[in-house]
Formats: sequence, structure tokens, C-alpha cells
Amino acid sequence: MYRLARAILPDMKAKHWGRIVNIGSEVFETGVGNFSVYVAAKGGQKGWTYSMASELAPYGITVNIIAPGWIITERHSDVPQEKLDAYAKTIPVGRMGTPVDIAHSVAYLCEPGSSFVTGQTICVNGGRNPF
Repeated sequence: MYRLARAILPDMKAKHWGRIVNIGSEVFETGVGNFSVYVAAKGGQKGWTYSMASELAPYGITVNIIAPGWIITERHSDVPQEKLDAYAKTIPVGRMGTPVDIAHSVAYLCEPGSSFVTGQTICVNGGRNPF
């Protein structure tokens, strides 16, 4: 995230326009046990996002973070179904999220119409808001 920003920021600053959307996780808010290193990394990512949003706003660059709930992807193929079902029961909208749900949120943050949205965390988790 830092290296990519260093590579793209000179052009964004010169154009006075840009969008940076980081993908975080709800685990920072929930403090999920047995994932302390991952949770700490996501916390650092969130702090960096907020700081950069403030620093880059004068250049017309927005910096936000999407914090998804548990989105089932190929890397979760070995998760027992009962664990997935238990998590799904905690989601008010009644279903697991999909990568498309995340993509729509990222697309919104990249639109010109979102120019007043910066330094924000958008939780894409079906209303599962323990924070």
C-alpha cells in the first residue's frame, strides 16, 4: 500500500485528482482472537489511511478504507460449513457478502461524485456492526 502510493502520488498530485481505496477488515474493530498480527496490521492500515486522507485532501486526492466482513473467496475453501453458517447467522441482511459487494463500494469511492468522502471507513458487512 505504501509503495504503491509512493509510485502513483506524484502523478495524482500533478493532476490534482486521485482516489486511493484501501481494503481493510472488520477484524480491527472486533479484535478477533488468534489473529493479533493480522488485526494489528489492519489497524496500521487504518491509521495510514486517515493520515494520508488529511495530507492529500488539498490535492483533490481522497483516501478511504473499505472494511469488509467475511467475504467467501477461494482461500476459504477449507473452512468448515458449520463455521460459515455460524458467521452468516450474525449478519442482519441474512447472507454472506460477495466480492461484487466490495467492488460496488470501491467503485463508488472512485467516482467523481465521492470527492467529499475522504478519511472514512466504509463497513461492507451486511449490517454486522459490533463497533
